[in-house]
Amino acid sequence: VGNYPLFYQIHRSFCDDSMIDLGNYIQNSQNKFTASKYNTIWFDNHDNERFLYECQLDTRQKVLRNIIIFTLFYEGIPIFYYGDEQYLDNGGENDRRRQPLFGNYDEESDLYIIIKIAHEVRKKYKLVDTDFVSRYVDEDNFVFTRGNDVMIPVSKGKTQTIEVRDHGF
Repeated sequence: VGNYPLFYQIHRSFCDDSMIDLGNYIQNSQNKFTASKYNTIWFDNHDNERFLYECQLDTRQKVLRNIIIFTLFYEGIPIFYYGDEQYLDNGGENDRRRQPLFGNYDEESDLYIIIKIAHEVRKKYKLVDTDFVSRYVDEDNFVFTRGNDVMIPVSKGKTQTIEVRDHGF
């Protein structure tokens, strides 16, 4: 089952609203889905404007990196729309169904490398079968753990220090 409501919450929380709203959404959805590891999650698709086109924050490329990490480590099956790993920010009605990038991938892009490393972590720690636990949330930050080995902090792109006390390790 596709978790389309999460798509909208990701856009709102990472770009406009508070990460607290994301935390509340997650808490509510955990009560509704009994097997959320089978839900698909995404933040971009062909039916909507790309996140980078829609979000006008100065930190939007940093935010995109955080959204990618969130998508890869949250419960469910992550789906990526081609070009996000290349920072494509095209938009508008005529741009949604653009031609693929066949053969023009920058495999040295920081996003490409981040996704590759994140997949290695998912595989090494078998995160598909581990529990997701929210550990900290404020206006700009959300921290969660997967199992007993992986803690994931994501933010709205601001550089700051936070202290996570209830981390479970």
